[in-house]
Amino acid sequence: MMKKIINADWKDLSLPEELQLWVDCGFIIVDGCVFLAGLFKGNPGINNHFDKTGIECFVNSFHIDDYVSERYLDYSCLFCNKILSQWECNNDNKAEYLNVIISLDDFGSVIKTHMKREGENWLNSNLDKYEDAILETSTPL
Repeated sequence: MMKKIINADWKDLSLPEELQLWVDCGFIIVDGCVFLAGLFKGNPGINNHFDKTGIECFVNSFHIDDYVSERYLDYSCLFCNKILSQWECNNDNKAEYLNVIISLDDFGSVIKTHMKREGENWLNSNLDKYEDAILETSTPL
């Protein structure tokens, strides 16, 4: 991903209105899970298949290629930056860190968000093991 991120440039981009609306809706916290409020459709509940991080990544998942047809990494970075900025502006508990993950391939990009928690991870600690390019970052900005 480092080779690709060096060339990323989103200064000239505006977030498509649909993506900006997801950010503008803010966040909702339910049963210790953080969701983008616009995506929350009812309590998904923790079951045998997912921990809180898994539920958040399942619900808070975006395919950038559903919104744009080019410059997937640039738009993904812009979108993630807006999500993290929204979290920083509206989260009273600065000890809680929001994590964003970009997964990039030739056909598009997927973005997932979740809280950073002790003992829970969505990704393997060795990002080089993934076939797709992966970028992981979190608040504070």
